[in-house]
Amino acid sequence: MMVKDVDFSYGLCIPDVCNEDEINEIVHYISDSLEIPFYLHFIEDFCFVEQTKPLSTNDMLAIAFFTVTGIIMFLSTVYDIFIFQRRKESGKQFSMLIVFSVYTNMKKITSTKKTENDLTCLNGMRVISMMWIILGHLYGIVLMMPKANFLDFLKVHESIEGAFPMAANLAVDTFFAIGGLLVSYAFLTLEDRKISINFFWFYLHRFIRLTPSLLALIIFSVTLMDRMAYGPFWTLAVYKIKNTCIKNWWSTMLYIQNYVNPTNMCLSHTWYIAVDMQFCIITPPLLIMLRRKPKLTLSFVALMGVLSCTAFFILTWFYDIGPSAVGFTDVVLKYVYVTPHTRASTWMIGFLFGYVLHNFKGKPLKLATFTKTSSWVVIMSVMIGLVLYHKRFLNQGPWPLLETALFNTLTRPLWSIALCGIIFLCVSGHGDVINSFLSKPIFSILIRLNYNVYLTHVIALVYTYGSFKTPYFGETGRVLIDFWSIYALTLVMALIWTLAFESPFIAIERNLRKKNGKSEESVKANNHTPVNNA
Repeated sequence: MMVKDVDFSYGLCIPDVCNEDEINEIVHYISDSLEIPFYLHFIEDFCFVEQTKPLSTNDMLAIAFFTVTGIIMFLSTVYDIFIFQRRKESGKQFSMLIVFSVYTNMKKITSTKKTENDLTCLNGMRVISMMWIILGHLYGIVLMMPKANFLDFLKVHESIEGAFPMAANLAVDTFFAIGGLLVSYAFLTLEDRKISINFFWFYLHRFIRLTPSLLALIIFSVTLMDRMAYGPFWTLAVYKIKNTCIKNWWSTMLYIQNYVNPTNMCLSHTWYIAVDMQFCIITPPLLIMLRRKPKLTLSFVALMGVLSCTAFFILTWFYDIGPSAVGFTDVVLKYVYVTPHTRASTWMIGFLFGYVLHNFKGKPLKLATFTKTSSWVVIMSVMIGLVLYHKRFLNQGPWPLLETALFNTLTRPLWSIALCGIIFLCVSGHGDVINSFLSKPIFSILIRLNYNVYLTHVIALVYTYGSFKTPYFGETGRVLIDFWSIYALTLVMALIWTLAFESPFIAIERNLRKKNGKSEESVKANNHTPVNNA
């Protein structure tokens, strides 16, 4: 390998009277004079000084926005506790003045009440899957950080230990499969009760559920985020987030960022929300078809799933794409990783299984001990095998094109089918200790924070690792300690975000719907954000 092919970061202390052009001119002159084959380019935006930067107009507007939100929450809480709760005893059930109340919204978040049709095992699945996604993102950042024990950590990365965090992309398919399942299952449950869905409120409900929290995060990212910490990697860590959001915030707010500038998305992890919103757009036509022609609809959905797999195979082959789970290049991002036509297979599998689950739920299903045990063994073997197979791609390629095409095409559908098998066994009464664990009350609380955990965990990751001032010592124990610390920090941030930007707008939308004579059940088929419950 030529020296000029090696990329590295280099810091230099310089007088603050110097500018970017002058430093680059001096460095290039020295390099040319000494004939040293290094190309160094200093970027002024990456510089930091001990003095605090003056607040910009946007910074002050952001501070005003978050301050006003906090004041409204405080006043709403005071009104709720000292006035509304007393009126409630006399029969008053709701007031728009309490929608921002921390007291009322915390009671909703911490409630563990269940309804008859709740699939409680899904709560644990989604919370654990979110933890897995955070671990995967954390691990990816650790891989890129300068390490005091680089070679030792590389051995860990290429071992079985490295396969689990690198397979975290499968957790995303868990959410897609569960999303499709909930849509068809909830719709058919409402059909049984002769309750029709209002599709205007169906779309509006999803938009209101997702948008305020996302908008607040974008505002924070382009203004106050770069003031959270400092260090040699801090500006580099926040530079892309801030600049891509300044340029492309609008595509994220329109949920089209996976098609418009997909390699320069504002808050790149939000690609999932865009894909989920695009699936939401096609949901009403599918539900109308399901109501009128169920067999034809199911056949059509199955065909779409097959075509999605076929598209993934063809794109992998045509663009010579490596394993999409580990080869995260611009080509992978643009053509297969964030596009609904390559992600649809798992959602379609979930949609089909929601129909199956609806038809079986409530009916006794007796399984012999051997059959039940065999089912669990097969399901767990498939899932563990899919995770461990990622180790095959942790070493440097190239890999056979046919192998990577089949891996990209089949991994996600197989994972989704196995996941649906677990759900079926849990719901049919054959989940035993696994169903008991996944249905724990703690998950019904954490699931209500899950969407904002998804949004804000990147901020926690950037804060933790971007503020490092020494090389990282990478080992499994350290990574796990970091994970639990970051998850705890993310939960705090998610709770604040939920109380300020999600729960109040859910309450407002619910009240408006009631005033228009629309029941809560009329949007129940869309009553789930990508990663949490209503």
